[in-house]
Amino acid sequence: MSKIIFVIFITTIFFGCSSEGDVQFINRTDYNIYFSLEDNEYQLAGQSEQTVSVDIGTRIWPFSADYKSNIPLILEGETFMMQDSDGIFYKETTIVVQPEETLNIFCDPTHASVKLVNNSNGEITNFYYTMAGSAEFHFLENTEFIAIGDSIWRRLPSKRRYDFTVNGIFNCSDSLSVDEQLVIEWQ
Repeated sequence: MSKIIFVIFITTIFFGCSSEGDVQFINRTDYNIYFSLEDNEYQLAGQSEQTVSVDIGTRIWPFSADYKSNIPLILEGETFMMQDSDGIFYKETTIVVQPEETLNIFCDPTHASVKLVNNSNGEITNFYYTMAGSAEFHFLENTEFIAIGDSIWRRLPSKRRYDFTVNGIFNCSDSLSVDEQLVIEWQ
């Protein structure tokens, strides 16, 4: 009996053990963040946390530690984007998760945001803004048609005054700070 247990033990050691690590997302903004990890998409409400377990491969002890590194991560939020040390904003990166450890990712606000909610009886065909003092129109991408009951959001640079126009009709003007979201409910 002891020989069988010994053989099972040795087999387990030499043929490998699957390992997992955790990634904890800490959303310190007041609005949703969205992330994709290992082909799964997640939405995390403002001021909340979520831990995701990641299968990082097998370890064949004592010879190697064959773990996945550079796991793709797509991460953005309604008032958050990742930022490098040069001030460049981005949404895609890779992470390294260690076995039996937790990698913490803190999401602090970096932008303001606008959300357009279509509560009207028709589609919204355009949505754009101008910055105060400028005549240049900025159309928000992917807003050709916003169906009845749908909404869209877009991050905007903070500490600026904006004039928002929906379907060619001036709607409102507002100054937005970091982690502020203007919600426009189109009737």
